[in-house]
This record gives sequence, structure tokens and C-alpha cells, in this order.
Amino acid sequence: MNNSVIQPNNVAEAKTNKKLAIWIGCLGLGMFVLIYVAFFAVMAIQPGLMFRFIPMPSFTNSVISDGNRTYLLLQKFDFSKIDMNKINSGQKSQPEIKQFMSVLEGAKPGAEQDIPPYKHASGANNRLLFLNEGVYRIYDGSRWVEERSGAIGKNPCGILAPAGLFVLSRNESGPHLSLIASGAAVEIPLPAEYLAADKNDQCPCEKLALYQGRLCLFWKEKESISWAVLNGDTWSLPASSPYSGGYEV
Repeated sequence: MNNSVIQPNNVAEAKTNKKLAIWIGCLGLGMFVLIYVAFFAVMAIQPGLMFRFIPMPSFTNSVISDGNRTYLLLQKFDFSKIDMNKINSGQKSQPEIKQFMSVLEGAKPGAEQDIPPYKHASGANNRLLFLNEGVYRIYDGSRWVEERSGAIGKNPCGILAPAGLFVLSRNESGPHLSLIASGAAVEIPLPAEYLAADKNDQCPCEKLALYQGRLCLFWKEKESISWAVLNGDTWSLPASSPYSGGYEV
């Protein structure tokens, strides 16, 4: 019978524990509501702020080699730059694309280093070439060299040669080829057959290559790949080969 008697201290302790549990539950619910409201408030006022706390995933965009080392060219999308005010008003707001580079060390990529935006990248003779409108950058594995040139137009592609830097790009009048050397640029006339393919809006998908120190220009026509070789200041007669799909040189 004595075992059925509840001691006063136990009753008081039970009441205290009950109050403590209720208080903790209310506190947790209050914190949840506060975070919930704060999250949507930030998303409404400055949505990009939330993405600053999320690591940016990287994507391999391309792989190039300077003849000695192999590099991964990476892209990361920074969603913190998205402007919801523009989106709500019907305008476009894209994430900022950031470029990075990493040298392969065996089978594993090394440390990443950020690099300026570029439209074209290639490598040869222990150097990497990066082209963007109005500027080119060369990386020798440890040092960057940056030069600006008005001869580099939109959508450039290029190749380093013993004579200098050949760049094929576009301006208001169409495609043009320039040889940049010693701070000067000389324009080189393009083959008439290539210009005709470009004028016909056939997506010539031009590419440059070197063969025995001479510049080769490849382009795509309706059902063939054509190419010509630059000999001094003149181009050889174009040759063609049937093809299907994309191509690499």
C-alpha cells in the first residue's frame, strides 16, 4: 500500500519536466517558423544571397594539352548573381559562368585556378592559348602573358605558329584572318570558296591547323569538308572530301 503513494517531490518533478518539455517544444516551433519566414523573405528580397552558402559544382568543359601537360578546363555556375526582380518583370537573368583550369597530376586533377573568360582555347609547344574578343592570353605553365588587339573580333579561333598568332574571327563585314606578331596585325585574304560557303550561311564551322609549319584552314560545306593551305600570301586550291556529322582536325 505504501508503494501506491506518490511522493510530493516526484509530483513536483513531473510537473517541472512537463513544463520544460512544453517550453522546449514551443522554442523549437518558434525557431522553425522564424527560419521559414526568414528564408522566404530573403528569397523575395535578395534571392541570390541564399546561393552564396551553396558550393558551386564544377563541370569539365574541355581538355587541352600544351604537348607536355594536360589541362582540364572547368566551368562553375554562380547562381548568386540571379536577379529575381528582372525575372519577375519578364526579363532574363542568367547565373554567372566562371572559368577555371586544373592541370592533371597523374590520374587526379590538381588545384584549380580561375581564369578570365574566353571563347577559344588551344595548346601546343608548352603553351596554352586563350582567345576572347579584343584580347589573347598565353600561359606557359607558370606565367601569363596578356595582349590586346583590335584584330581579334567576335567568335575567334586561333593557333600559335612560328610566324606568330593566326586568328580567324568576325566583324561587321564578315570573317577575317589576321596574323599577329611583334605587336602588329596583318590581315590575310581568305579563300574565295570559304567566303562563299560563309555567305551562303552554311555554318562553315571553320578550324585552323598547322602542317609542316604552314597554316591550314578547314571548313564545312553541304556534304563535304574542304580545306586549303596557306603558302606565303596565297592559298592553295581547296580540296574536298565527303563527310557526315562533325569533324576534328
